[in-house]
Amino acid sequence: MATVTGLIDPPLAAPAALAESLKRAWRAGADPDAAAALAEHPVLLGYQSLVIDLAYEEYCLREEAGPAPAVAEFAARFPAHEALVREVLDGHRQLADHPELLAAAPAWPQPGDRFEQLVVVRELGRGAFARVYLANDPDAGGRSVVLKLTPGPSREAHFLGGIAHPHIVPVLWARQSGGFAAVCMPFVGETTLRDIIAGPAPLGLDRRVELAARLAGAVEHLHRAGLVHGDLKPSNVIVAPDGRPYLIDFNLCADLAAPAHRCGGTLPYMPPEWLRVVAGGGTAVPATTADVYSFGVLLFELLTGHVPAEPGTTDSARAAAELLQRPTAPRAPVAPAALAGLVRRCLDPVPERRPEIGRVRGTLERHLARRARRCAVAAVALAVVLGGLVAVALARRPVEPPSAGPAPPARSAPVLSPDPWLEKPATAAEHFECGRRALKEGYVTAALKSFEDADRLEPSGPNTAYLAYAHSLAANHLGAAELYRRAIDAKFAPAWVRNNLARALLQSGGTRAKLSSARTEVAAALELVSDLPAARLNRAYVRFRLVLGSGYEVSDDPAARDDIEAALAGPVESAEMYTNAALVLLTFGGGKENPRARAVWCLKQAIRLGRPPARLLTDPIFQKQLGAKERAELGGLTPGPAVPAAPDPHLVCPPLNSHTFARAGAP
Repeated sequence: MATVTGLIDPPLAAPAALAESLKRAWRAGADPDAAAALAEHPVLLGYQSLVIDLAYEEYCLREEAGPAPAVAEFAARFPAHEALVREVLDGHRQLADHPELLAAAPAWPQPGDRFEQLVVVRELGRGAFARVYLANDPDAGGRSVVLKLTPGPSREAHFLGGIAHPHIVPVLWARQSGGFAAVCMPFVGETTLRDIIAGPAPLGLDRRVELAARLAGAVEHLHRAGLVHGDLKPSNVIVAPDGRPYLIDFNLCADLAAPAHRCGGTLPYMPPEWLRVVAGGGTAVPATTADVYSFGVLLFELLTGHVPAEPGTTDSARAAAELLQRPTAPRAPVAPAALAGLVRRCLDPVPERRPEIGRVRGTLERHLARRARRCAVAAVALAVVLGGLVAVALARRPVEPPSAGPAPPARSAPVLSPDPWLEKPATAAEHFECGRRALKEGYVTAALKSFEDADRLEPSGPNTAYLAYAHSLAANHLGAAELYRRAIDAKFAPAWVRNNLARALLQSGGTRAKLSSARTEVAAALELVSDLPAARLNRAYVRFRLVLGSGYEVSDDPAARDDIEAALAGPVESAEMYTNAALVLLTFGGGKENPRARAVWCLKQAIRLGRPPARLLTDPIFQKQLGAKERAELGGLTPGPAVPAAPDPHLVCPPLNSHTFARAGAP
């Protein structure tokens, strides 16, 4: 076991108290430096809200001292939270431009407070004018709900009240209370599309297009109801544990019949006609074409991982003018060309030339249909080729002379079971087989659909477990964890299920309860199959995350290092695996030279597989543990080509044939 050498600030063991003490010290005259504080106190890195709070506090203090830091450079100091830091600073600028909004702002509720009949649990997020909380409703049996509060009046509930769509969160109730416009909605999850885009596991192309198509359908429904959303962006999309996207935040929604409205939203997603209004002042006429442009930016980001352009200032007018200088039709490096063309049409600077959102949805759905047809055609071609090879082999087989004995009894032709790729599957078994073939071919979206149908027709441990694995590949970790648990409850708990549940828990949040559960699951996996490389990698990384979240400094952990070496000897490699291995080695190396040199080697392998050195070297642990010479050496390396299709070494592939089924420890 590791030796604990000391606590970080024992009197301030609670992360929130630690963050408050840092802010108090800054206000008393200490140099505000959130990035340095996070490097010194890595326990804070497990709490996104505290990271954003510290970054915002530093920005405000530096702005007061003058001049304000450049937003792009400031946000880049927090690479894992860069987009959220930028959004908070955009909201800060809007409030600075409209101080009347703060004149009579009521006190925001705190965790444990009651608001109406609800008990506030914690803050989920905040924008320029509103805050969103997770709350419990004791009158509804403790059901979790979302409470959105906006100072003063808000028309969000007015617009949402008449909207019913499977990808728009409904309103449970809305009223004025305590100086706020309060809206209560069902809690469908807290993972946003922004989290998924910025996450470590890239989505497959089909999954990205499927999400975009469903969102386009929600926007189309709004337009048919005579409304425009006004602020389409990935952080305004919740992806539920079952993988379903939900459009949220209708605070800037507008009626198409209105003569004009105030331009709001987020600058990188605004169309040029709105940017010109922001740059020069005034109001704009609500138009569906503005939503189409914003959706085009969202689609661009979903396909490429970044927006076409980012402003370098939080001053609204100057940022809008800066964005107007960008290329009129940025090219998205996307294949196939049809999707790139669709993005360009949505981002056309002339509003009248942009397609209607219904046509956008249709193009995305046709892309998915073509992919499905190609998948089926490929399966047919494979069957034909295999059939031809069998026929040739039979024709070339030597013919034995007839024997003198009696003729053998006549046999009927063999009856072949229907191929679920050639005919429409009907039974749960056929859907399941279809899903397994889709996994072999790498069609995650098709596998998701097949396993969903199999589990719906015949709920069982294997059906649910395979559906969970497909959700893991689609980066829906919360949904995958829930489904893996359902499979285990159904008495289906092979090693691959227990290990993959641990991975889903690691990916779905940094709470200590989840990490402890992940440790239990990975231990169960290794009891079944003691040499699973993925399980040993997860065990080491769980140990690292638990220590990181506890605030302990650990000098040595040979078991964790042994697990890492076993994982590195496995058949699968990826940039994430090597990065995590380096983190574990530096944390548990005890200052010894060999683990440190091994960690540097791991980082070189991560760079070889496409991880940019600058992204690695901004990590607080690497900044603290590596010397200047090592950082300079790594920083001078050129990253190799990214390998997005590489399998996740933290996951165990479920058995796709009898050999792997037995190897994975299935009962």
